Amino acid sequence: MTMRRKSYLSTGVFALLVLAGCQGSPGTSASASTGQIVSAAQMPDFCRQQFANQTGVSLGEISTDNPVAGAGGTTIRGSWTLPNDDDTAGTFQCRFGPNGAFMGANQI
Repeated sequence: MTMRRKSYLSTGVFALLVLAGCQGSPGTSASASTGQIVSAAQMPDFCRQQFANQTGVSLGEISTDNPVAGAGGTTIRGSWTLPNDDDTAGTFQCRFGPNGAFMGANQI
């Protein structure tokens, strides 16, 4: 196999791995940033909805803590547990910029 062909193959495999990691199922750290401006009062619900959209976890299985405002914006920690499966659980964090723009949700 030529060096050029190996390079294309490596690039293709890397691209597939990146796409697989962005599917958003529990266990990945995919983050979808919409940039949508959200009021402080709506941040917890928006955070839950965005995490549910990313992962497919039901809204009823997701809970969030109160928003924590800081110099760089607001963060909200949350957790999720799949029904009838106590082993499938985790925590995540949503980030909002100083102006309330949604910056993403990541598992932690």
